[in-house]
Parts: sequence; C-alpha cells; structure tokens
Amino acid sequence: MTEVREKMLITMARLIEKQGYHATGLNEIIGESGAPKGSVYYYFPGGKEQIAAEAILEAGRIISGRL
Repeated sequence: MTEVREKMLITMARLIEKQGYHATGLNEIIGESGAPKGSVYYYFPGGKEQIAAEAILEAGRIISGRL
C-alpha cells in the first residue's frame, strides 16, 4: 500500500470514530492526511463510500492483529 493511500485510510478511520461518517467530508480527509486532491479518486474511484469501507476493513485488520 502506498504511503498516501495509507494516510488517507488512517485519517478516514480516525475521523469516522471521532465524528461519524456523515460529518466527515472529502476535503477534510484530504486536508488532514496531507494527500494531494487528485489522489482521492485515483486510489478510491468510489469516493467517500469506498474510502470509508476500506478504512473500516483496515482498522479491523489492525485490531485483530493486536489481539
């Protein structure tokens, strides 16, 4: 996984936990992760929904690995 993609997933997971899916916007994800704006649809052609789904899966993998 590329560093930019990973940062976006981690940022999305953190924002969903903090404020929920509906309160999290693409511009916020881009701003907090430091990712270039064009990378959103390059890595996640399905947009916010795809980022959220993959972020939740990645968070689950991390948690299960710790257990």
